[in-house]
Amino acid sequence: MLQENVERRLGAAGRLIEHSETPGLGNAAKSSYYRSAIILLCTIVEGLAYELAKKHTTAPKHIIGRTTKYIDKHSIPSGALGTSGNLTICDKIKIDFGIDDDEATFAKLNIFLKNENVVPLSIYNSLNWTRIERNKLHFHRLNTPDTGYTRAKIERISRLILTMYRRL
Repeated sequence: MLQENVERRLGAAGRLIEHSETPGLGNAAKSSYYRSAIILLCTIVEGLAYELAKKHTTAPKHIIGRTTKYIDKHSIPSGALGTSGNLTICDKIKIDFGIDDDEATFAKLNIFLKNENVVPLSIYNSLNWTRIERNKLHFHRLNTPDTGYTRAKIERISRLILTMYRRL
C-alpha cells in the first residue's frame, strides 16, 4: 500500500510540474503549480517518516515519546476560596504515546528519528525543512507572502524522498 500511495502522489506531483512548464506561463502561475506539487511531495516525506518510525519501534504500540496529561480530581466552584473562577485540582502524569496517537506530529516523528539515530542530523534538518514547507499550506499562519515555490525546492524534497525510501 505504501508504494502505491507514493507512486500515486508522485504521479500527481509530476503532472503539476509538467503544467508548470507550459510555454508562456508566468512566474506566479508556475509558483502555484509548484506549491501544489510541493504539498503532495511533503506528504510523501511525512508518510515515509511515519513508516521509518514504525520500523524502528515495537508493535503494537510503536512508542515514540512521552507526553504530560492532566487528570481532573476535584472541582472547586467559583468564590469558594475567594476566587473569581472555578478551580480544578489535577494529577499530572506522564504517559507514552505511539506513532498513531494525536501527539505524534510530523515534528515529533522527526525528533524521534534523530534521537534514536535512525537518521543523521543532515537528514533530520532536511525533514524539518520539509515539515516547515508543508506547513505553509496553513496560510493563515504565514507572516510573509505565500510565494517562493520553486523547482529547486521540488528537487530538494524529491532527493529526500529517495533517501527516505532507501532507508526503509
